[in-house]
Amino acid sequence: MAVKAADFADNFRIRLNHKRAGDTRTKIGFKFDKEIVGIEIRNGVAYSRDTIDDAEVVIKMHDVAFAKLYNNTDTIDQMVQAGEATITVGKLSRASELLSMFDIAYDWQNDEGLQFLMNMMSKAPEDAQ
Repeated sequence: MAVKAADFADNFRIRLNHKRAGDTRTKIGFKFDKEIVGIEIRNGVAYSRDTIDDAEVVIKMHDVAFAKLYNNTDTIDQMVQAGEATITVGKLSRASELLSMFDIAYDWQNDEGLQFLMNMMSKAPEDAQ
């Protein structure tokens, strides 16, 4: 993620739920440390764009912070509140609404295997043995 966050943002677009997106026509922009990527939503499909000039919402964050959105460990609301992301164009409520159109790939709260993994990762190395 830290090497090429834009690739992960580009892959994020395939998780758009066409039913939730409906007839939405908009663009979300992501500004990372050294890269930008736009995701255009129209006709229930998301497309990558190399510009964010006309994005309705632009989200700025460090490359590695995008892992939290990508892996569904935090929401954009939580990240903005924690100072890990900022909305530079548009409103947080709209960013949250648009990101809710994307399916959850990793359900950390309800998947027992992922809960076990999270528990193991949060333990000190000597506790994990």
